[in-house]
Amino acid sequence: MDFAVYLESHESPSKRLNLIVRAVRDGGEIAPYHSLSCAAFARDASLEDWYFCGGLYAIKNCPSRNLGRYLLELSLLELRGIGYRHAAISTALCNYRAALFCSNYDYRIIDCTYGQNKKLKV
Repeated sequence: MDFAVYLESHESPSKRLNLIVRAVRDGGEIAPYHSLSCAAFARDASLEDWYFCGGLYAIKNCPSRNLGRYLLELSLLELRGIGYRHAAISTALCNYRAALFCSNYDYRIIDCTYGQNKKLKV
């Protein structure tokens, strides 16, 4: 599988940078992976060492089942170098494959929540 990986760091409201890892093939993005500083969500000094993995999405049109693993491992390495010491990630409660994938990287379930949405009338 031929693809290129690009790392982008962006300023955040916290002391540390946000990171985006992009896998690109034939000029099109096949997998974005966003890591955001948790301190951007709440102004609390204890969150400066935490980042949130906000976008390891299902990779479409990609026969390699290891691309997600590669992007996660690369991100963990880069974010550790930036200075982060803790990570949080979110998966759907019914997505047992994602939960198993994350548990293989020593993530542990700490909470089960429900999300709600509303369609706004135009």
